[in-house]
Amino acid sequence: MRNRLRHALFGAPQTPTKVGRYVVLEQLGAGGLGVVYAAYDPELDRKIALKLIHPSRVTREAAQRLQREAQALARLQHPGVAMVFDAGAYGEGAFIAMELVDGVTLDVWARTGGLRWRAIRDVLVAAGEGLAAAHRQGLVHRDFKPKNVIVDADGRPRVLDFGLACASGPTDRGDAIATTSQSIGLLHEALTQTGATLGTPRYMAAEQFAGRADARTDQWAFCATAWECFYGIPPFPADDVVTLRQRVAEGVPAPVPPGNPTPAWIERVLRRGLEATPSQRFATMEDLLTALRRDKQSRKRWALALVAVASLSAVGTAVAMEALRPGPTQASRAEVENLEREARAAAADGHFIYPSAERPEAGTALLRVLALEQLQGPSARDAHARATELRRELAELLVGIGDAYADRVGGTAFAADYYAAALLFDPEHPRATVRSALTPGELTSLRRKAEATAFSPAELQAGRVLAALAEPSAPAREAKVAALFRGKDRPAISTSVHLDALLGAQTEQAVREGSTQAPAPAAAPVEPSLGTAAAPRAEDRTSASSLRKGNTSPVRADSEIERGLAAMRRGDDEAAEQAFHRALNADPRSVAALLALSDLYFERGAYQKALGYARKATTLAPTDAKAHVQRGDTSFKVHRYDEAREAYKTAAALGDPGGTRGLERLTTRLGAP
Repeated sequence: MRNRLRHALFGAPQTPTKVGRYVVLEQLGAGGLGVVYAAYDPELDRKIALKLIHPSRVTREAAQRLQREAQALARLQHPGVAMVFDAGAYGEGAFIAMELVDGVTLDVWARTGGLRWRAIRDVLVAAGEGLAAAHRQGLVHRDFKPKNVIVDADGRPRVLDFGLACASGPTDRGDAIATTSQSIGLLHEALTQTGATLGTPRYMAAEQFAGRADARTDQWAFCATAWECFYGIPPFPADDVVTLRQRVAEGVPAPVPPGNPTPAWIERVLRRGLEATPSQRFATMEDLLTALRRDKQSRKRWALALVAVASLSAVGTAVAMEALRPGPTQASRAEVENLEREARAAAADGHFIYPSAERPEAGTALLRVLALEQLQGPSARDAHARATELRRELAELLVGIGDAYADRVGGTAFAADYYAAALLFDPEHPRATVRSALTPGELTSLRRKAEATAFSPAELQAGRVLAALAEPSAPAREAKVAALFRGKDRPAISTSVHLDALLGAQTEQAVREGSTQAPAPAAAPVEPSLGTAAAPRAEDRTSASSLRKGNTSPVRADSEIERGLAAMRRGDDEAAEQAFHRALNADPRSVAALLALSDLYFERGAYQKALGYARKATTLAPTDAKAHVQRGDTSFKVHRYDEAREAYKTAAALGDPGGTRGLERLTTRLGAP
């Protein structure tokens, strides 16, 4: 058999067979791209692994790309990735010379008896660190699976073939494997020679079936691999590729086997990494690994041990250090008091994390808290204590404001921003954590912007709205809302729709007062804040509430909806979004426009926005079953399971099978109510 392979690849057998300077020793394995051999490098006197790529799999462009990726991997030199030494052409094909790892594949290693969950976790994290390092080099694996990870005798894993699945460039869309009559046999086979999407179906995310892949696709494959290592079963069991693809698209993994010792928090981490929508996964591989490193029991035991050891030596020295420490001066006490006063003043004005758009130099409550925490010297202890108290107090205040708006029509989007702000003051606040629906990556991005006051104009505008709504006095709040609509920087139409639903007549009065101002000039597109929609064009910036009395145009709204749907079909989401907002501008009570926007934001992964529009649709049309299904789907995505259940029940009672399917999905996720 070996001689026939050599003859097919190299022509007549030679003794020894050489590829460039490398002497081929024996075959180690074969796959869709080619054959892997053990080989000897006489120049450096070492054994290597030599992968020969079939000529049928390598075009000239693909060979050049393969070599570039090999060069990038050669620069990587990460302990979690098998090193690549060389790459080049061989005849009509190509070769890659890489580190020869003596060990077993990850699936074989994980089946070794007696392994504890922490040992499995540690090896997976080490392999994941290799993935993360390669992602930083712009490389995507596309075929991460247990057989592409080798664990050596010391328990050190190495990811193999990183980037090689990209060697042939873009391929046909994954529809090719959904209809094949041989789909059962393809479940465990790497699809690298059938004309279908590269990868192995059992470890392919939903977008990879559609021919797309990025770093979050590798994250999904990593979590599918980890699920098998921890629980001994795949997360989406299926007998054929068609069923597998459907289950992956639904994004609800199978229940874990009863009695498995793996902690529940690991299951929650993996479930997030296995979300069908990429935006619902962790922002980066590093964020996923950070979540997997969490081990409360270990941390607690370590902390207790440190306390026990430290207490033996610290008691005697603490008294002496306290006696020698100089007391706070009048100036240092005044500095602490000023920072605390400024923090409370900023919070009273609603500038918790967003600065005033008119006076950004005035700072925010968060910046003052950070300044207190950074103080050194004799007043440091007092400063840190006050900062801790401010964090607790302001987080509770923000959560309270969020709760006040969360369950009111039009208030969900604003509540999400208050919960997010609360997490910047108290990252562990339980209610804010549950209700903010922020990914760790989004929270990190928001924190960086808040600490550097690096917000976009649209985000500063969103901050103005949040500051106005945080005002506890109703008359002052009405005045602040009215002020939002004066001048050129008025709220976007989508924000106006939320304000209209939330405040009703207050917004109408504000718009009437603001409508006497000159129309705002067209602005360049800017990034929206969390919980708010993108700013529309200048001609769309009339508030929906100003059209309610006598100026609605359902015919125009329907026309704009058709334009939006046509734009979605051709993939122009921006044009679709603008058209749907124009439809709402023409008829603020258009349920079709609300559901179209909800669908659009749902597809983008902006589930909080989608939920806000779905809620208003069900309020306006309580007998519209489709609206309730949409509300159920969006509630499910942001983990509001009670709301999802009620929406699905209503839809099912109205005769929509989507409601029944939604209830079944909830039962699969949570068990019977």
